[in-house]
Amino acid sequence: MNKRITKKLMAAFAVAALFIAGANAQILTNYVIQTGTGQSVDSVTVGSTTRLYVYPDMVYSPSYVAATNANLGANERWTWYPSTDGSGVAVKAAANENWLEYTWAATGTQPVSVIESNISTTCPGTVTTINVEVIDAPTVTFTAVDGTPIFGSAGSPFTFCENDPRLGTDYPQATFTAEIATPRHQIQYAITVDTSSDGGATWSNIAARTQTYSGAAGTQQSASATTTHNLTVVTGGYISIANAGGIQRPTRFTYTINGVNDRISRKSDYLTNSAAAATGWTWYDTVAETLVIIVNPTPVTGPIYHISNMWAN
Repeated sequence: MNKRITKKLMAAFAVAALFIAGANAQILTNYVIQTGTGQSVDSVTVGSTTRLYVYPDMVYSPSYVAATNANLGANERWTWYPSTDGSGVAVKAAANENWLEYTWAATGTQPVSVIESNISTTCPGTVTTINVEVIDAPTVTFTAVDGTPIFGSAGSPFTFCENDPRLGTDYPQATFTAEIATPRHQIQYAITVDTSSDGGATWSNIAARTQTYSGAAGTQQSASATTTHNLTVVTGGYISIANAGGIQRPTRFTYTINGVNDRISRKSDYLTNSAAAATGWTWYDTVAETLVIIVNPTPVTGPIYHISNMWAN
């Protein structure tokens, strides 16, 4: 074989090997290539700001370090378009920057294409395209666990006698809007407990019985592989609580949902919460929604009064 051809082939194989090795290396932190299994579409939450990177041509960026996105070729340029074929008005065309940061304002599938070029060779680049699926923000609401009009349906506050058997079988439930693929929701809510000494005209809070599951405190609850989540049953169950003198009082349990996020919305927070801090996520549907359960003590029927049998003695 001609020595010149042999050298060219060896150089080509070396470049190919370098590209394959680079493509399989860690690309930045937590970023993946769109050719990976299940990664052909990028899913984000509407209103979020995310970033896309394009892998450079190793011929023109031979010292590229994928893990840090370093050593891009000085003469390389990348132009991004909101299309499938690299047409239309460019979204971004910047010197030596192989990334696009974009705020996704509307739901739907948004194609994004990018073209690499080289100012020294003027060779036109090929087009790479990815579809960005912009989905609605998650929402959460109350529903009944068994589908009957008890907890979570129209009619809150729900009033029960303390011996009602439903208090032991039913409970509040949160229902989420369906996320794509397998849902991974988180919710934040609180449970407060109050008692009344005047038959429900006024209520006094028992602060020690408050249960809080909030994003700010990092104690939010997770709901995996389902679109519903059974909320925590208040500590001690739904009972009428007695005062210091042992007299049972009407007791009110108030559930307040304060927000929700999901797997895609958390992913969409990467630029602002790359450490995945529990207190750093964006919360959606934060208008407080409450559900009230009132448990009344069963009246204790007293003895019957009559004239004493000994009265006329």
